[in-house]
Amino acid sequence: MELNLKRHKMKLTSKEHYEIIEQFERTYPYIRKDKEPKEIWNKYIYQDGQVNELFIAFRFGVCFGESRARS
Repeated sequence: MELNLKRHKMKLTSKEHYEIIEQFERTYPYIRKDKEPKEIWNKYIYQDGQVNELFIAFRFGVCFGESRARS
């Protein structure tokens, strides 16, 4: 269960990932926040498919921003 961007690896159960989830939920306070069981988090975090796609884009944006800041 890892998110791979060329130089950045993040475990989906890491503190960093949970911080991104918290930021996402603060950024979008009116979305459905019910999550899938952690066993299937490698594909889906949120039960609502549109919310899950929005979160994946948000997460990639955070990782991309962090990688650009490092280079």
